[in-house]
Amino acid sequence: MRRFAVEVVLDALILLVIILVLGFIQVSQPFPFGTGSAPIIALRGAGIVGFLSWAAILVLVNRFARPVLVALFGRLLFSTMGLFVVIINAVTIWITGELAPIKLGVVAQPTLLWVLVGAALYTALSTVMDALLGLNRPDLSGRERGRGIWGFLEALPTPRRNAILENLRLQQVYNAIYTTSLDIALAGTPVGDLRRWFDRRVIGNKAEMTDAAAP
Repeated sequence: MRRFAVEVVLDALILLVIILVLGFIQVSQPFPFGTGSAPIIALRGAGIVGFLSWAAILVLVNRFARPVLVALFGRLLFSTMGLFVVIINAVTIWITGELAPIKLGVVAQPTLLWVLVGAALYTALSTVMDALLGLNRPDLSGRERGRGIWGFLEALPTPRRNAILENLRLQQVYNAIYTTSLDIALAGTPVGDLRRWFDRRVIGNKAEMTDAAAP
């Protein structure tokens, strides 16, 4: 629960930064050769509750819908060297926008283009935030995550199930290599100290990688 709350607050801050940045950029309407202009995202006056509720739904969508998207399109993540994650984030942002009771802003036309731009910014900012604060540190708690999707996969026909399982396994291997390598690389730096402090004091994780070393 504590990790969920932290992720909600951080995602709310990321969303605020994205809206403020894109709100300063004026684009032609209709895009690209129209005579009018409008900000890419015009803030609708959503307050703290609006941002936190939007971020909470986004975190839930990332936890439950994102694994399904990765399972279906995992091969594209590797064939595009990870760039397809922007598309996945765009889909999760769109789903969140449909589910959120409070709308944060009005997006200029064409909406799809600016959602992709917002998703690219979200991908970059969340990656930096995860790296700095250690939200992507290897999980040593022994808790089994994603059990629900594995049960769902067991009910699928064998050929389709095998393809999806392969996508998930590849993503798990990539995540394990990336998070462990990043943790080792930053272990002796001030960023590493910040990651460990945040993990213990804010997230509340007790397990520590005390003997992690490169092979």
